[in-house]
Formats: sequence, C-alpha cells, structure tokens
Amino acid sequence: MDYSNVNMNQLEVDLVRNMISGYKDYQKRYIDSASNLDDAHSIWFDLETLKAFIYHVEYQTKQNTNVIAKPKLGLRIHYSRYPEFKTWKDHSDLNDLAQDPLGKQYGERHTLVIIPTIKRKDGKNVNFNPLDTTTYANGMPFDYPGTPSTTTVPSFGGINAKGNDSSGSTGSQNHGGLYPPHS
Repeated sequence: MDYSNVNMNQLEVDLVRNMISGYKDYQKRYIDSASNLDDAHSIWFDLETLKAFIYHVEYQTKQNTNVIAKPKLGLRIHYSRYPEFKTWKDHSDLNDLAQDPLGKQYGERHTLVIIPTIKRKDGKNVNFNPLDTTTYANGMPFDYPGTPSTTTVPSFGGINAKGNDSSGSTGSQNHGGLYPPHS
C-alpha cells in the first residue's frame, strides 16, 4: 500500500515525554510496589513483525470476503501480563521464550497482546479471529475456544514455534522485547 499522500502522524515531544514520565512516575511505580518487581515500562516490536501481522490479518480476512463485505478492520492492544514462569510449560507459545535467559525474566511482567478487530453492523469494534469466520459477525466472546493451531508462527527472537496449545489459538501478536529486562 502506498501512503505517500498521507502525512505521518506526529505528537509534540513535550507531550510524549510527559505521558511516558507520567506512566513511569505513577502507574509503573504502583505496579512495581504492589508486585515487588521492576516491571516493564515499554515493549519493542521490529517493524517487519508488525507489517507481517497486519498483512496476515488483511489477507486472511480477504480470503473470506464472502462472509462479510468490505470489513472495517483494526487492532486492539491489550495491556496484559505474562504468567508466572513456573506455569509456562502449560503454554506452547512460551516454549522458545522460556529457553532464552532474558525471556525467563518476563514472568509476571507487563506486556501487550495485539488482537485484530472487526466493525460489526451496529458500529462496535469487536475482537475477532481472521482464521475463524464464525467470529466475523459478532466477534470472539471471552470464553472463545480458539482454532486448532497447526501453523508455524514467528515469535520471540525470530525463532519459529509450532503452535499446539490445547486451548486453541487466535490471530494475535506478542513476544516483543520487554524493557526491562532488555536494555
């Protein structure tokens, strides 16, 4: 896609500094105190990972255009938290991260999970799974079981992980670099 005729979005530098400092000085300080750890204050994704994720959301949805005409797509970024490290064996998506010395420090830290959204007829943007057309009309309920994951997906550190979690899966993105522990 060519966005050369669209200006790049910008924010005032002072506003960006104020917002980042506000989070570190208030929310992060409270989280650190309550959890007794130095929680992450940011997450980094390489640009190609994000572009590939967006491509697959659009591509998979276009493959199913007979389900919904001209879908209005978006991304919802959920604040989230890695589970305790001792439970990672229960989640195949964390296998490669568990093998990384810094990755092991991600347990119980703040992270982000990116989920595709689709606009319903009533105008509400709902989470949906581009790989499951049953979620196109009304989205994914919180107890959504997911679809069987049989695809190889890029994850932490460029290592490919074969998804086979018994809980099923959905199109989503995680595994950026957390700061801290990365620097």
